[in-house]
Amino acid sequence: MVRSSEYLKIYRDENTPDYVLGTTGTTLLKGLNEPRGVFPDELLNVCGNGLLCAFNVKTLGVERGLGMERADIGRMFFILESGADFEAAKQMKAYMRDQFSFLGIATPRRRKFCEDFLRAAASQEMDWRFVEQCWARTHREFQYLGVDYLGVMKDKLSPPDIPKLERIAVAKSWWDTIDGLDRVVGHIALAYPETNEVILEWSAGENVWLRRIAIDHQLARKEMTDTALLERVILNNLGQKEFFINKAIGWSLREYSKTNPAWVKDFIERNEKGLSRLSVREASKHLTRAEPEPKLA
Repeated sequence: MVRSSEYLKIYRDENTPDYVLGTTGTTLLKGLNEPRGVFPDELLNVCGNGLLCAFNVKTLGVERGLGMERADIGRMFFILESGADFEAAKQMKAYMRDQFSFLGIATPRRRKFCEDFLRAAASQEMDWRFVEQCWARTHREFQYLGVDYLGVMKDKLSPPDIPKLERIAVAKSWWDTIDGLDRVVGHIALAYPETNEVILEWSAGENVWLRRIAIDHQLARKEMTDTALLERVILNNLGQKEFFINKAIGWSLREYSKTNPAWVKDFIERNEKGLSRLSVREASKHLTRAEPEPKLA
């Protein structure tokens, strides 16, 4: 009893209760809320007063898809979340104009985290539920994982998958995911030319990101480029002021100029009035100027 009385006297003299309720308690609550900014889907209901703080942790696990086990998906998500870097996340969010939240995992590190999972996934059936789960999550790295997964599974995709790709392309859209999805769409279109009708519809539609996919879906095809389709898609987008469209036009022409510079040069000359200066500048980067005629002695 005497010892307890002494402790209480010390607490009173040093104003311990107020210190705990104020400084220490506030610091603890702030410390718990900081990771909640990174794990809003898992760390819930952070609350408390003084040192009596509490929070709920959502049970790890994701609904089972059609191709992958729930535990495998949950483990993959947990691995990414465990690699969070608060400072890097702030920088990445700022770089993407504060449009998305990030875990702060740079691309090389993220791919290292995901390589075993994606290697195992490649031997299984296509699981659209998994892609939807990636798109539903808060942090941008999960959408990157979804794009990487689609890249691994592209040989298992066919025209019936195009509407599903369209749905995710118009959700949480920005160049970072679109420039991965265009290659997936391009792979399907090359294997199934009937998909070109959808590509043409996208190229003339209202959604900027679907138009960008239509313009760039033939990147890296080289000799297999459908020049008639490329021309129609670009003509549908001449006279645009949208940066991401004009950049895409220049990019598609620049890549094809490595294979057929004469075609690209002719296209630019025929459509120079409709092409933006950005598109022409990008398209011309690999076009060599004609050598001057040698002077006769």
